[in-house]
Amino acid sequence: MIVFPMNRYDLRQAGLLLLASVLCAVVSNAVRSEPLSPVRDEGPVDRRALDAGLDVVGVEEVQRWIGRDGVTFVDVRPCEDGRRGHLPGAVPVPRQPEGKLALCASGDRLVFYCSGSRCEDALRAALDFRASGCTRVAVFAGGMEAWAERGGEAKRMPGAGDEED
Repeated sequence: MIVFPMNRYDLRQAGLLLLASVLCAVVSNAVRSEPLSPVRDEGPVDRRALDAGLDVVGVEEVQRWIGRDGVTFVDVRPCEDGRRGHLPGAVPVPRQPEGKLALCASGDRLVFYCSGSRCEDALRAALDFRASGCTRVAVFAGGMEAWAERGGEAKRMPGAGDEED
């Protein structure tokens, strides 16, 4: 084992370097139009989404983006789950090619989500849409589970599960 002797000067330099790094990160985040928020590790799906080059967003981004022009939330859960609610303004994932093309052609950032952090459907849909030519796709890290945990409002999906069993 190699041991490097450190004196007070070395420790002070290391501390100053760490402080400068943190300061740069804070300043960089402050001047962005949309500050970055730390991405919580919601599960292995998020890691695979990041590894695939997809944007992964958390509850904080979703809260800021609800109702904003240029962002469409895409619910990839089965239609029956619409009975329990969806993100305000979300649309069900289109199953037909023409629906996918229309959604891609909107130019909106498409944020895919499903039931929770272990659900892979949002990742699969985002990768499928990206392979179809959509470039502005993202995955909502915790899905409806994280949304509900943070007290987010859930809306019923029009036409989804309106009939009684």
